[in-house]
Amino acid sequence: MKRLSKEAKNSGLNTIEFNSEESKEFNNKLFTALRKFGSGRKTKAVHKLIDHNLIIPAIFGGQATDSLVAPATGGTSLKAMLMNAYHYDDSVGARGTVTYAMERISIDKDIHKEETFVNDARLHNIEKLNAKRKEVTDKLLNSFDYIKLIDGAYFGWLLFMADTAIHHDEAAKPKIVTTGADILASILKKLYKQVNSKIDPDVHQLIEAIAIYFFKIYFYGETASYALNSLKKAFKEDIIEAIERAKVTKFNEFGDLAKILKETELMPITNNTFDMQMERMFGKIGYREYVSPSLVTFLAFMANLAQPNGLFKDSYSVDDEVHTRLEELLLNEQKKVTIKDNK
Repeated sequence: MKRLSKEAKNSGLNTIEFNSEESKEFNNKLFTALRKFGSGRKTKAVHKLIDHNLIIPAIFGGQATDSLVAPATGGTSLKAMLMNAYHYDDSVGARGTVTYAMERISIDKDIHKEETFVNDARLHNIEKLNAKRKEVTDKLLNSFDYIKLIDGAYFGWLLFMADTAIHHDEAAKPKIVTTGADILASILKKLYKQVNSKIDPDVHQLIEAIAIYFFKIYFYGETASYALNSLKKAFKEDIIEAIERAKVTKFNEFGDLAKILKETELMPITNNTFDMQMERMFGKIGYREYVSPSLVTFLAFMANLAQPNGLFKDSYSVDDEVHTRLEELLLNEQKKVTIKDNK
């Protein structure tokens, strides 16, 4: 997946003003593409975003404020999360998209200039510019990959749901975090199976304990002793002792998981090798920008893998059942969200 170049980011794609007719045409194209997804959780969520005219502000950011959508208790805007999801040029459109956007902006500026002092000659120029504007806008609207726009909208929605759950829903957070740790355990078990034909019950338990231990320290900032004490009710004494003997008490990076895997003798792996394995599972951008940075991005990314998507083609599910369970838990947060129309 290619990142938007600095020139493309500054091209004005996020400052185009669509009139009501253009917005309607854009949304109709989204609705047409959405029919290809059939019914389901993803379709229902994205349909709601299109219906409230919320995808346009995420791409053409000048048209909305960050308060369009907010959790009932307040929090990060949906617009910010959608813009995060639309971070890549191939998730927004074809190579011509930025070119058409720049041309459209240039025409809008020319029209504005002509309208400052109107006479017969300028009226003629405005008429010609409006015709050109319509032609370029049609090209711009046809340049988008609407399937990927839908994928991006859903991923942005999951980011917003994860942020709502983690920062504003103390009741739902424990179950969601536990499910996230279950996914991490599935990831570690998959790595373990690459060098071992089967997992015996003690190894199975140790991996699950390590996943929770890591979550508590890396994502929650708990001390090692506090995290370890919280495991004592759920795991046998020899599992706790194995983690204690490893003497890994800090995780500065996601790849530091390799240290405790090595010290507990689960697998002889270095940080670099661990990072490479993660990139093979989730892609370089997926791993570096969504799996490893924060709990919110980790949860949203893993929930997103429950559905086919074109955003992260080089990533795959490690446990379909757990990915789906996480997706469902995050989508339960929709009940906490109030959507304001942007029409």
